[in-house]
Amino acid sequence: GDAQLIGGESAGAAATIATIAALENKTIANDVVITGTVETDGTIGEVGGIIEKAKAVADAGYKRFLVPKGQSTVTYYERQVSEEPTRYGFTILNTRYVPKTIDLKDVAKDEWNLEIVEVSTIEEAQEYLIE
Repeated sequence: GDAQLIGGESAGAAATIATIAALENKTIANDVVITGTVETDGTIGEVGGIIEKAKAVADAGYKRFLVPKGQSTVTYYERQVSEEPTRYGFTILNTRYVPKTIDLKDVAKDEWNLEIVEVSTIEEAQEYLIE
């Protein structure tokens, strides 16, 4: 049938896995999603927007999300506003962005019932994706 590929570079790992499954005449697990670029040596490279992707995967009803090695720990910047009164009766609002690091594995499990697994190579990913 017609294959549709959405997501540009982030879908590189998915496309590679789909190709391998097709060549080996195997099926792909339907409760797992992967994101990641693919390097020439078969390692899975980093992508952006990992928190948003995890949420979308969970919302779509999947139970497991494979992400590039090192990307289950995410640092984002939280906006904090403080008020500083001056001697002259007006207040200065100071805005700063404070780095916060979260373990996406914990958040995804607790909030969305989604298991996040880090994979560093296509071979590793195959274990979860190809049946």
